[in-house]
This record gives sequence, structure tokens and C-alpha cells, in this order.
Amino acid sequence: MANDTQIKENISSDISPAIINEMIKRGVYIGKMKSKSHPKMKNFIFGTRHNLQIINLEKTIAKLNESLEYIKTIAKNKGTILFVATKMPAKLLIKEAAIKCDMPYVEERWLGGTLTNINTILKRIEYFLDLEKRKNSGDLTKYTKKEQLQFEKELAELFHNFNGIKNLKKLPDAIFVVDAAAHKWTINEAIKTKVPIIAIVNTDSDPTRVTYPIPANSESIESIKFILEKITEAVTQEKVAEAITQ
Repeated sequence: MANDTQIKENISSDISPAIINEMIKRGVYIGKMKSKSHPKMKNFIFGTRHNLQIINLEKTIAKLNESLEYIKTIAKNKGTILFVATKMPAKLLIKEAAIKCDMPYVEERWLGGTLTNINTILKRIEYFLDLEKRKNSGDLTKYTKKEQLQFEKELAELFHNFNGIKNLKKLPDAIFVVDAAAHKWTINEAIKTKVPIIAIVNTDSDPTRVTYPIPANSESIESIKFILEKITEAVTQEKVAEAITQ
């Protein structure tokens, strides 16, 4: 059974103890039940505790750093990363992180074809923005009350489906997914369209389907916050640096 001391002893002395302590405190190392473990996650698992898989934090740090370097490159080149988390508790956090990074996000249901049928999605976004503009300008008041109610209902549905991605102009340069195992359709679409995937992979995930896997607890709010904080910091710092050099 792996305990906190053993987890710390397994970490290279080159890594800051403060970072390790924070990751342990925030539960980043806690995986799923051993019975749910994906065989391809074996190299990222340190041991077990109370039948839960324990994630090797040294490998989490290495993979997180790889992901952050890639994210910085995208931000430096003014690229777009689509943030995706449609399950609790991550959906409570993804919108805030994406807005801080000035990136699109999906926090509700993943619309089939968001990536694989991007042209249709972009047309729907264009229609949504046009209808929203017409409402704000008062143009819809020329219609009957019944017609206005129909427009309001349609606009509410469009807002629900497209508000988070309304600034998309093309396929994103990458997607960031919280919990790869819970978003298989999203991952499938990204693979089909060759959009690079950055994702938190818990011990029940297949990391080989993700371009930049980050092995970490995908069920704890604090663990998800830890990863999102690092990603947000990487994007915003790169954007600030870019603005200063212009």
C-alpha cells in the first residue's frame, strides 16, 4: 500500500518538494479503483491505496510540463485551444478558465460534428450571432408577439449550444479535455480531424489516444483546479509577453 511518504520518496530530488506537497494536498495523485484501471496507464501508476490506483506524480509533472510547453507555443502563435468539460465537477471550472485565457469552451453537451462537421457548426454560429445582433438592435420587434416568442426560444437554444464557441472561425489548433475517458466522442472527432489533444487522463483512460496526456485525478475539484491554474498561467503569461514585444 502506497503512503504519502513513499510517494514523496519516489520523486526525483530535482522536483520542488513544495510542488509535490501541493499536489498531494490537492489529491492529484488519486486515481480510480484498481478494477477500472486501463492497462495502457500502467506506466503512470505508482501503486495502490485502499483499492485506489496511485498516480506517479513525477510522471504527472513531466507530462504536464510537456503539455504546458505545447500550450505556450499555441498561445505565442495566437492559436486557439478549445476547452472541453461536460461532466461534474469539471464543468463548474472550465468556463472560468477558458474565459481567462480568451479561449472557446464547451461546458454543456458536446454537439456531434463540432469538429468533424465544422463548416455546418460555423454556419450555425453565424446564424446565432446574427439573430442575437437583430434582437439587441430591436429589429425583432417588427414581428408579432408569437413570432418574437419563437425567436426568443430559438435564441435561448442557440445560446445554450453555441455561446461558448461563438468566436470559433475554424478548427481549433488543439483541444484541452478534462477526463479523456468521459469524452470519448470528443476525442474521436479530434483524432478524425487531426486536432491535437491535451487531456487529463485518469487511471481508467487510454493515454495513447491523446497527443499530450496529463495523468491526474479527474474527479477532484482541487486536482482539476491545479491543472487548470497551470494551463491558465501558461496561456496568459505568453499572451502578456507577446503584447509587450509588439
